[in-house]
Amino acid sequence: MRGRLAVVEGLSLARRPHREADRVARVYTAEFGKVPVRFPGVDRPAGKLRPLAEPLVHGDYRIYVRPGAEYATAAGGALRTTFPACRGSLGALMRGLGTLELLDRLTPSWQPDAGKLALTLGALESLEACAREGRPDAAPWVYGAYALRLFEASGYGMAKRSVSEENRALWVVLHEAPWDEVAGLAPDAARSGKLEALVATTVERVAERPLKWMQ
Repeated sequence: MRGRLAVVEGLSLARRPHREADRVARVYTAEFGKVPVRFPGVDRPAGKLRPLAEPLVHGDYRIYVRPGAEYATAAGGALRTTFPACRGSLGALMRGLGTLELLDRLTPSWQPDAGKLALTLGALESLEACAREGRPDAAPWVYGAYALRLFEASGYGMAKRSVSEENRALWVVLHEAPWDEVAGLAPDAARSGKLEALVATTVERVAERPLKWMQ
């Protein structure tokens, strides 16, 4: 069956080796949703597309898509950002990888949802800003808010869950406020820790395995 060559905006979520020198990356694209993309020969010294196959990379991917094939195939592309400040801050990096893992776990392949891509990029850009400005305590709030919003978008939402009067305003901010307001929440290790634990137990219940980033 004939395929098509497409240039799509995408976010690399995870990758693994494939055959002798190839890699397969799961890339969330605006047009096709989560797609397994084969990157031929990128583990050879001259492999030019290797950066696009790395997790936590936002780029434009030139891919060949053939209906019924196991993978799409990378034919080119260009980086938009590698989130460099996140990579220099352990807390932001781990929450960034956690954000990718959540999107990977809670979305099926080949089902496009541009809203989920925009949501994820918004969270990663907020983590990048927090890392660049030296605000590591903001990363758990951004990660937790992203998880709650992704749950809503995936049908596992808790926005209407009954919460205490003390936490009601926080619950609204986490679900609805702009990212800069979420990142500006006062550091509170106890409450943000409980939020991350809630995210972990929810994902384990839905996906039936624990989150890797937290291990």
